[in-house]
Amino acid sequence: MKRAKAHDTEMNPLVVSPKIACHLLNCGLTRLYQLVAAGEIESFLAGRVRRITTRSIEDYVEREVEAQAGARRDTSAIAARSVAARRAKRTTAA
Repeated sequence: MKRAKAHDTEMNPLVVSPKIACHLLNCGLTRLYQLVAAGEIESFLAGRVRRITTRSIEDYVEREVEAQAGARRDTSAIAARSVAARRAKRTTAA
């Protein structure tokens, strides 16, 4: 039976330090702690050390992407209605 080597399997961490979380999110510590305080990102104390769950980081990014995509769809729909309204005005004015 072949034994798996450490480099054969990639393990993702379940938790990271705030410094690593900032690096992953490309933000500063202040912004990270704002997200934690707002409940957007989960954290806990392991003894005296703060840990951030990677799942909550991934969930936060997913929510932000979906929210921005929804905002773009809403903006596109508003723009389309605006164009249609202008065209309707032109045809009635002519």
